Amino acid sequence: MSKIRNAPIGVQTTAERLLGMIHVDAATGTATNYGTVAKPITVVVVSNAIDAHKVELDDYNSGKKLLANKLIKLKKSEKAITEMGVRVLAGGKSFFSPDGEEVQILGGTRTSDRKSPKKKPVVDIASNIKKAS
Repeated sequence: MSKIRNAPIGVQTTAERLLGMIHVDAATGTATNYGTVAKPITVVVVSNAIDAHKVELDDYNSGKKLLANKLIKLKKSEKAITEMGVRVLAGGKSFFSPDGEEVQILGGTRTSDRKSPKKKPVVDIASNIKKAS
């Protein structure tokens, strides 16, 4: 099964800082804005961003798990079909004959179409040594 993705170190660090932000806000009694007026960075903003990231990460990991399961099914299907193809050819050879035209039609090689191996010439080492001298 495929490995699940965890939150990157930056997100983990920000989640730890969020705890510090909550502590600071509680100690000061006010909601501190660590950003700008245009782009505020408050406990609520950071918390919402982390929660949204968790939802996306869980969705990603669920999709990845689903894809991994589909890949397993796909590979099983491919293996079964490949085995069927091998059996079709073997069945064709046994039902008709290894040299039958049907075997060629099924994608096999007829026995008569196979090339016979050529014999390698025998080299006489002793005569080659005498010729070289």
